[in-house]
Amino acid sequence: MNFDARLETLRQSIAKTSFEFHFEALFDKEEWIQMPLPERKRLEREFRKFVSEHSQLRIPYASEDHIRMGMYNSLYAYNEIKHNFKAYV
Repeated sequence: MNFDARLETLRQSIAKTSFEFHFEALFDKEEWIQMPLPERKRLEREFRKFVSEHSQLRIPYASEDHIRMGMYNSLYAYNEIKHNFKAYV
């Protein structure tokens, strides 16, 4: 699964550099409905590993609590680092 491309598509559709989203937002509505539940769970576990490897993504504390209880479709946060950030510091 190419989460980079899906995240970029989501970011372009929202048109913001910082936003929160649920995992299902990475998929088309029809694609999400057709996907079997075990496949959804497997992909979300893979996405959580993906989040831990990328600095612009994070799991908010409340969602981490949901993850510990085995809940899925938690809230994720995307914060893009702006290229000219050092100019303001």
